[in-house]
Amino acid sequence: MVVETSSGREQQERVNARFASESVYWRERYGRQDVDSVVHQYRQLLALRWIDDLGLVPGSRVLEVGCGAGGAAVALARRGFEVEASDIVSSMLVLAREESIAAGVGPKTRFIRGDAHTLGFADRSFDLVIALGVLPWLHSPPTAAREMVRVLRVGGYLVLNAGNRQRLTWFLDPRHSAWAAPLRRARARRRRKPWIAPNQPRLPNVYVPSELDRLVADLGLERLRGATFGFGPFTFRDRTVLPNTLGLFLNRQLQRLADRGVRGLTSTGSQYVVIARKPTGHRHESP
Repeated sequence: MVVETSSGREQQERVNARFASESVYWRERYGRQDVDSVVHQYRQLLALRWIDDLGLVPGSRVLEVGCGAGGAAVALARRGFEVEASDIVSSMLVLAREESIAAGVGPKTRFIRGDAHTLGFADRSFDLVIALGVLPWLHSPPTAAREMVRVLRVGGYLVLNAGNRQRLTWFLDPRHSAWAAPLRRARARRRRKPWIAPNQPRLPNVYVPSELDRLVADLGLERLRGATFGFGPFTFRDRTVLPNTLGLFLNRQLQRLADRGVRGLTSTGSQYVVIARKPTGHRHESP
């Protein structure tokens, strides 16, 4: 479900401020071993694995939208790509530049402050555009997605990611699950507070996988692959209920089953990632 409200831009400013205050945390997250961090690490590894399968030649131009602390940009530069990386948060860009220099790929990376809704690049500039963990935090995800397609060359690839509204962890938590919605409504009435529909946070935006697929199709792209992933942390009323070691084990085992196509798990990971191609004769291309 994509959420757009009249106060979207004000919300966006609060989100940007939050990420600015947490920039160091996000750099450290890709080395941490808690369940949520491991899920984010898996997201990056899965996207890179899919990109490797594309067989893009060294020197291909790549844009990362929302580069954060620079981990994915560095990994892409190490593959020989020419990487442009943008983020709205200046402190993230500082960390990303430091990361690229430390990794020895400074000459292959350029970090630019920019808004995902208005990318400052010419049409058809990139062979690949990647945006992980970006759409959920934008006040207008469709606008940003259209911008990504605009700067993508015909035959180029787009990698997008969003949170999954059908995640198993929400189904089991009565604060988020649809089955507990009547209980939440009754409780709200007793407390004389407005009831908030389940799984409809104002931010971040969350999708059913088919909704993100529909967005990709509406952009005129050819979907190549999609997968949900991430099983944890499991919570009760938003409080983690499993020790970290057990949570990591459960996430690993459930992910293995999901990867094998076990019904009920292939669509209930906490996040969804999709890779799509901009075909020849893309309907939004100028002749």
